[in-house]
Amino acid sequence: MNLNFWKNLLTAVSVIGIVALSADDARGCGWEPASSVSRYPAFQFVNTPAPQPKSDELNGETVDFWCDYTGGRVDRDDVSAFLSQATYAEVCAGKDNSPFFRYLEAEKDTAALNFLKQSLHFSEALDASRENSWDYDKNSSAELSEVVARISIPAKSNPMFERYVFLLVRADAAMHRYDDVIELWNKYNGEIKNQELKDRLLGYLGGAYYHTGKYVDAISIFAKNGDANSLNWCLSHLVGASNLLKLFDVDPNSDAVYYVLQDYMNYLWLLKLNQAEEYNFPLPGNPYRNGAYSAEGNLTGACNAIISMAEVAMDDQRVEYPEVWATAKAFAFNLCNNGAMAKKEIAAAARLKGTPEMDSNRRRISFWIDFSNYNEGDSSQSALLAKEYNTLYVKAESQSSLAAYYSSYSPSEVADYAFLANFVVPYAELQYRDTPLYYRVLVMMDGVRAMNSGQDYRAFEPQQRYTYTLQTKGLQALARMLDDRSGLSQLDKSIFSSAEINPNPIYDALGRVALSIGDYDEAIAYFDRVDVYWMGRQGFYAYLQARYDNEMKPFARSATNYVSEDSVELIGTVNYRADYCRRLRDLKADYENASSSQRPQLGYDYAAALFQASAQGDLWAISNNMWSVGHLVDALSDRSASILEEVSRMKAPNDVKARIYYGIASVQTSADGLFYEIYDYRNRWNWDRFSPARLRAYAELAKLYTKVDDRRITGCDVLRSYISSH
Repeated sequence: MNLNFWKNLLTAVSVIGIVALSADDARGCGWEPASSVSRYPAFQFVNTPAPQPKSDELNGETVDFWCDYTGGRVDRDDVSAFLSQATYAEVCAGKDNSPFFRYLEAEKDTAALNFLKQSLHFSEALDASRENSWDYDKNSSAELSEVVARISIPAKSNPMFERYVFLLVRADAAMHRYDDVIELWNKYNGEIKNQELKDRLLGYLGGAYYHTGKYVDAISIFAKNGDANSLNWCLSHLVGASNLLKLFDVDPNSDAVYYVLQDYMNYLWLLKLNQAEEYNFPLPGNPYRNGAYSAEGNLTGACNAIISMAEVAMDDQRVEYPEVWATAKAFAFNLCNNGAMAKKEIAAAARLKGTPEMDSNRRRISFWIDFSNYNEGDSSQSALLAKEYNTLYVKAESQSSLAAYYSSYSPSEVADYAFLANFVVPYAELQYRDTPLYYRVLVMMDGVRAMNSGQDYRAFEPQQRYTYTLQTKGLQALARMLDDRSGLSQLDKSIFSSAEINPNPIYDALGRVALSIGDYDEAIAYFDRVDVYWMGRQGFYAYLQARYDNEMKPFARSATNYVSEDSVELIGTVNYRADYCRRLRDLKADYENASSSQRPQLGYDYAAALFQASAQGDLWAISNNMWSVGHLVDALSDRSASILEEVSRMKAPNDVKARIYYGIASVQTSADGLFYEIYDYRNRWNWDRFSPARLRAYAELAKLYTKVDDRRITGCDVLRSYISSH
């Protein structure tokens, strides 16, 4: 690898905004809600730049300049190669062999050559002084200062005049001389004719304003320059009512006030999400990032702060657009579950002056307020919400193709899609969880999936949940509606009309829920409704095809977790899940109806079948769609262990007793430690990390060790280790 390529890249490219000005600071551009197409899914009224920075456009400015300077006599690739690979030492010694350098030498262009030497010298000194430098012998800041001190701006007649201004701005920024950057801009701004170079200078000026506390000016420049990274980084350090108030006092109608307000309202949404553990999104930058700022660290306090701020703003005669403040007030009230005040404020907002973007934002927030306070029995409200939902869905659908490439588009261009997909749907998920109304969330998710050409909407997929029961009521309600939609409200008819619901995953999920609680008749009823062709296309199916008819040892994992595609058919023909549930139903009935002498063996058989269908068995794909070593304990393994404990207390022959205790010893339960805690790196078993039930099983097996003729037991290395250590 040519290290000089990376070290000298700064010569050729612009490192815009704050990132360039903070060589030793952490790189970053603020917070970004996970799985969101927009930084602003909940509250969007400012035309923010696209997340994709303009650096690609600006990086080419240097190459373009030199190509024009040479009159096109040097190939563009040769110019680019020199700028990225040349070294100060070789250029000074005249040893650089690039066509670009040779051309300048042949032309005896001392002005250009002298500039390139100083530019390379500065870039190498800057890179060597950084903490992440690859050089072991790092330059001191004093050495960098010496290089910078040699940079001076020549007369305007010098063809390199504008380049020297830019180089000195870079140098002062690197030395954290932000006041000097501002002074250079004020002095030479009018002399810079190259607009692209002026845009690059503006990036450094914005960073200088940021570092000197002139946030209003910094935000305005970053927004105008399309520098989303620097804008977001700046905003992430300004989120908060106190900062907003300071900016408001300077100029209540500035871009800075609107950007920080927008950021703050979306920050409130993250606080709401973070009340649910599985939505633990990162919060904005300092002081929130390290948790040091507690005054607004809770949702109620943060909402009250913006409500008070909005009241001040709405009474201030200087405020040009009071609509957005009334909307913010309504949003905060509703987020804190005060629907009555939210409705009052959003109605007032509609009568106030605002921009078209503020109007659109208000209409979206108004829908959310009505939706989250919907009276299920109010038919007129249902009809109104249905109309509003249809309007929102149509707008969101028209933006969905842009949302797929959101880094190339500003948040305002995907505002409706982001609002529906990344705000309304997850908010409804929080609102309806553990209720039958969860079906509405599932259908809305499917509507989002449909507008994305069937691609998975993964941010809130039901199968990502950690429990089986979280949305069971909603799934059951949805299953009933698939059979009969006659009782749907106007709102639900509207939501259903935009979805393309595939019933198979719904029936399959409910079948697995019924299986997990041991209701085999209900599980069979649901699994029988699943299309076998659909099931055959799922990832888990291949594991069942490859293993279902194999002979399996009770309470032992005999297969690997990998199945070759060549070993299975491509089309599903057998409903393994329904078939296995019938087997479990029969085994359960045999066990429950058996005589006392038969119950131990039949209970063992039933428990063994449950174990094989659990996450610990070869047939884990009966009950799970995916397998993970981190989730081996489930409802089936727990039930298997429970049945074994039950039959272990019954009278039975030694060989049956031994098999039962072997089963107990083999089933991992939630009472056990993790495997690396049970069996440590010194190749020894930590018996204190085993559950009491499994320890008792090993103790009983030790007593039976010489009384049974079962090679699985007598040859068990764990049992032998237990015997030798006890």
